[in-house]
Amino acid sequence: DPLCCAQRELEEETGFSAEKFTPLGQVTPLAGFCDEIQYLFVAEHLAKTNRYECDDDEVIEVVTLSREQLEEKIIDGTITDAKTIACLSKARLCGYI
Repeated sequence: DPLCCAQRELEEETGFSAEKFTPLGQVTPLAGFCDEIQYLFVAEHLAKTNRYECDDDEVIEVVTLSREQLEEKIIDGTITDAKTIACLSKARLCGYI
């Protein structure tokens, strides 16, 4: 279930939970190469938890950015993650931001 996975991953990888998740649809990041599907959600009303569990092979830095700061980091090449850029674009197109 994509929603349960999104809820779990949000807590495990960021240490936050959300009261509300709104589905934004899906992206196929490697179309033509493999059939992987990534599901996108808007998470709202966040609360800090103590359930941060980064895997040994993961390097995750949690930072808080305004939309403008996020866009600046995408433009200047600091943020290059395709699913982050796709999610921001989809949220904007759907009127969430």
